[in-house]
Amino acid sequence: MIVSRVSNKKLSPFFILIGLTLLLLLVFSVVQQQQASSAYSPSEFLSGVNGRVVPNERPPRDDMVAAQAAGIRIGDDGAAAALDQWYGEFSARKTKSGPNPIAYERRMAELAEAEALETSPRALDMGELGTAKMLMIPFEFNGSDTLATCDENGDPVADSMVDGPLHGTIPDPSLDGDNNTIWTDDFSIDWYQELMFGDGVGVVRTDLNDGAGVDLTGISATNWYEEQSEGLYSIDGDIYPAWIQLDHSVAWYGWDGDELNPEGTGYPCDGTPSGYGFEFTIDVANKLNEIDPGFDWAQYDTDGDHIVDHLMVIHAGVDNSAGGGAYGNYQLWAHSWDVYCDKGDGNGLTVGCQVEGEDTPDDESDDIYIANYTHIPEDADIGVVVHEYGHDIGLPDYYDQTGVTSNSTAHWIVMSGGSWSGVLGGAQPAPFNPWARYFFGWAEPTVIDYDDAAQMFTIGQSDPTPADTEDSVWINLPDQPVEIENMAGDGKGLHTLLGNNVSHMLMHEFDLSGATEPVFTFTTYVSIEEDWDYTYVKASTDDGATWTVLLNEEMFYGTENVNGTPVWDGPGGLTGTYEGTLTYDLSDFAGESSVWFAFDYVSDTAVQEPGMWVDNFSLDDGDMNLYSSDLEDTSDWENTDGHGGPGWEEVPYSEFYSHYYMLEWRNDQGSIASEGHKEQYYSLATDQAGWLVDKFPANVPGLLVWYRNNFYSNNQAVNGGREFDPPATGPKGELLLADSHYNPIVWSGGWWDPDAEAPAPSFSNRRGAMDGALTLDETPAWMIHDYADSTAEVMDFGSREAVSSFHDSMRSVPGWVFPGNGFVYNADEDASVVIAGADNYTTQIRALADDGVNIGNDLVGFWGFSVGGQALGSGNPGDTNSQFGVNIELVEAAEDGSWGKINFYNQMAEFSNSVDMEDVNGNAGSEFTLTYTTMVENTGTETIDEINVAYALDAALTLDSMSADVGTVDEDAGTWMIMDLAAGETATLTVMASGTVESMETLSTAVTANDGILDLGPWFLDTDVNTYVYFLPAIFTTPSR
Repeated sequence: MIVSRVSNKKLSPFFILIGLTLLLLLVFSVVQQQQASSAYSPSEFLSGVNGRVVPNERPPRDDMVAAQAAGIRIGDDGAAAALDQWYGEFSARKTKSGPNPIAYERRMAELAEAEALETSPRALDMGELGTAKMLMIPFEFNGSDTLATCDENGDPVADSMVDGPLHGTIPDPSLDGDNNTIWTDDFSIDWYQELMFGDGVGVVRTDLNDGAGVDLTGISATNWYEEQSEGLYSIDGDIYPAWIQLDHSVAWYGWDGDELNPEGTGYPCDGTPSGYGFEFTIDVANKLNEIDPGFDWAQYDTDGDHIVDHLMVIHAGVDNSAGGGAYGNYQLWAHSWDVYCDKGDGNGLTVGCQVEGEDTPDDESDDIYIANYTHIPEDADIGVVVHEYGHDIGLPDYYDQTGVTSNSTAHWIVMSGGSWSGVLGGAQPAPFNPWARYFFGWAEPTVIDYDDAAQMFTIGQSDPTPADTEDSVWINLPDQPVEIENMAGDGKGLHTLLGNNVSHMLMHEFDLSGATEPVFTFTTYVSIEEDWDYTYVKASTDDGATWTVLLNEEMFYGTENVNGTPVWDGPGGLTGTYEGTLTYDLSDFAGESSVWFAFDYVSDTAVQEPGMWVDNFSLDDGDMNLYSSDLEDTSDWENTDGHGGPGWEEVPYSEFYSHYYMLEWRNDQGSIASEGHKEQYYSLATDQAGWLVDKFPANVPGLLVWYRNNFYSNNQAVNGGREFDPPATGPKGELLLADSHYNPIVWSGGWWDPDAEAPAPSFSNRRGAMDGALTLDETPAWMIHDYADSTAEVMDFGSREAVSSFHDSMRSVPGWVFPGNGFVYNADEDASVVIAGADNYTTQIRALADDGVNIGNDLVGFWGFSVGGQALGSGNPGDTNSQFGVNIELVEAAEDGSWGKINFYNQMAEFSNSVDMEDVNGNAGSEFTLTYTTMVENTGTETIDEINVAYALDAALTLDSMSADVGTVDEDAGTWMIMDLAAGETATLTVMASGTVESMETLSTAVTANDGILDLGPWFLDTDVNTYVYFLPAIFTTPSR
């Protein structure tokens, strides 16, 4: 059996991506932390910190690294499925991780405080401000290990023998055809000083650029953060002046239970040999204290919470996220995480390990601990540094952590794939997104409402923002109502309030002194993260001092802790899915005068499913009912979250979630991150071991349109059926880019593979989304080897037509393709984001082009059908009047690319079409008349200059007349033009047509329109024609005798 890094090993968790319902709990936690230096001892403070169950690992460099980690070769039979499985397993770990919990909670509490005052953290001088102090410690592996190895079935095979590596043993990558890896023959302490806090490492890789090499002068982590914060935040610190030597090999710490060893013989028999995978950080600290017993750890605790603020360790060798070099899966994987130690208090492993003050056990005032840490490789670029440090100061990842899709954040932001951007991989990582800068207190966005008056904005690049320009513009949309129903019964019921690391109790005291065989029943709907979260039904006879977990007669409960979740309290917890009645026998408590009966919903570090609903409580003793409640009144139940608030909520009710667009200007010069936009990469398949890439630029300068939707707490764009959530089919998440060029980029063979009868290999969306900005010029040329094969022809996969405007009446995702084989396929599942709609709208469906391999035109015959519950159509929200009327036009850009001028306006024409008769019944040859009506209302805030409507009558109809209350009608052309329709005004067109009943048929008239922005329709107005049929009467005769 392959065991994961944390399988069956108990850790205290932390909570990530908390919802609005957790705000009170979150603020409570942070207030507790902020008081730590004065009101709490270090041990008390740490006892309230919930650490991360698993590390927050840097995403793999590319699919080739992932394939190597999975032990497969891209292109081999079954490789695609194996790669998907590897990404799924890698990402499953990530869902239980997140940012540094201490920093995240502090930032979220400050954000809540600022927004409660209707202002921003920047306005209140909150956030990550000033100069942070970091301690960096390099370490190497001076030992050897003989490691028990098992095959995929868990059966022992030959042991794995591993030693090293020491630092300075990474070979020159140029010898293997590499053109994108940073390298020096001496990764010295001075090198890291310049990389981190200095002015860059200067010229490297003199094998490139005809011997000129690559000049990284000016590129350091400190400079990058100072540019991103516009001088509000900086990093300083110290690098320990020697490589700490550990007594083990790297495999002792880095070889995880699901990783095939480089020899391809097997997996570690008992999971990560060191235990969990954070032990190297503890060992580094202990070794440092051993060789330098007077080391002053306290100087790195600047906020007085007795925890080293920012600890970063550097391991010898190539990182596993870049392939691990000769050590492959034995190597460590760059990450952000927490350390755990047993403090002898009976609580087992908890966050934090003491590194100073152990010689004064009765005095905690001089105690210093390490807790959160980040970890980078010897050949680190600043991309891995600033990405992992981003977690350390509170940010989550924004790439899709399921591995199913790559989502449209792509390489646009550092907390997604953008940590790998640059002239060498990771040398010039992408910027933070606008919300992150707001979260850190570095930016003050201009905020407007979607229906505000038209206005012009000049938006500047954020690093630095030019004078007299906006940092970003946010466009608020109406809050989204979400109905929370009572899934357990009629009328009112109760539902668990969701959250991570919670214990939500619902309790009632019963007198069972006269009962003999009491039984408690209730109706329920359960949808709880299976084998991770639980609801325990309990009873207590000592006022809650101790509890007995109860088992239901239906035998729906967990029986073993298969995932090692820390909230496990023994068999009996309700987990997974169930709908119906549950029955609990309380006979063991008969005769007791005080029995507390309780529901206790407990959750782990991350991921929430809908929860548990309860209704229709009944306590019976034989034929006698002792208690019943339909929960219309719940005041007789104690309801607590353990922090003074309720843990269960009354249902049904409506919840409202905010969502908005964020407009951000990007440039290709002026900062480290902006320069990196010119240096995107596509990894190439090659016979050599080195990282060989084609380089291409993003389409900047340009305007990015981000859609932030607070209904979602992550960027798992299509996970769990989210793809089919309203308002249309496609990617959805917390923060995604509305890609201006959302249609898939295809290799030379086209989108469809006729031989395989399946979509052909396609351009990676992590790269394809990098033409997603609005620009005034066509996208730049992308000269890339076809199929990313170093032996194939170099072709231009860019040079696409400029898109300079965003209209929320127009589709933003590529939808479906029907190739004619009876199935529909995603044109590009990853691409862009489903933009907001006031109501549901359709999803585009297209056929193949005449060549049989590329995507063709709309498949109008399929309109009105549905896939996954979502209707097919043009995909344009404007066709169903579902848009909010948000329109953004890029009208000008600075010559140096430092700003763009946009025109914002709210324009929305609402069309309604009708025919007076949907059915015509008559004798053959009889005449009939149909009346069609089209009404147009300007529901926006601005006058619409011109609207055009066109009618195409069914060929069996004759136009009798066209008339309108305003505008110009051309009967011969079948058109109607309206000029200057003011906000709030309506216009109506009436069309009269006649026909003759000939046979049973459907007459279909098509209406199309242009609202000054978008070609709308066709809308089909159908009338069924039915002819009367006469039958001769039957004649009955009397048979002769």
